[in-house]
Amino acid sequence: MPTLLHFRSKVQHLESNTCKPKGFTLIELLIVIAIISVLSALGAVAYSRAQMKARDTQRKSALFDMASALQVYHNDRGYYPCFRAGPCSSWAWAGWAPPATTTIETYHLSPSSGPKYIVKVPIDPKGINTCGEATATKLPYLFVSSISGEDYTLFTLLENTNDPQATAVKPPPKGTEYISFSEPLDGYKKFKIGAGSCGGFTYNYWVTNP
Repeated sequence: MPTLLHFRSKVQHLESNTCKPKGFTLIELLIVIAIISVLSALGAVAYSRAQMKARDTQRKSALFDMASALQVYHNDRGYYPCFRAGPCSSWAWAGWAPPATTTIETYHLSPSSGPKYIVKVPIDPKGINTCGEATATKLPYLFVSSISGEDYTLFTLLENTNDPQATAVKPPPKGTEYISFSEPLDGYKKFKIGAGSCGGFTYNYWVTNP
């Protein structure tokens, strides 16, 4: 017949087995690490994509600000900026990227003397110095106008190639008829600049004068 002491030892044995903490197995640890890695990678991709979309929003806003300044300029003078410092004697080509200033800023929209239509021309949010009028590289922003000063187009390149405005068929650019070998691509979804310091560069977003 079991004694009280024997019964107590049985209870203590069961309690020790029941309450004994268990650690993670190697497989469980590997599964947890794998899940954390996947979630981190997804988070990094989502963050990078959000940043890209934010930069594209800045680019669109930059063109809107430039277009507003150009319209005020046109209201004052009766034409859009055309040839550097002089009157409309030739078509204008003005590309800009940091840190260089552009002729459209220096001579037209924010000259050292006279009315200032914009404090500073916008620069690309990534700070890409991809062109510049004195270089042979490419440029994030480009302004082109006609000889008459009646038309212009502001170009930029959106990073998100799936942006609806990048993939949409857009109205034809204006003032580009004097740029040799320039051509629309995919029915004006893109526009390739065929000559000048930005020759061969393709833009996927632009705005024109009304």
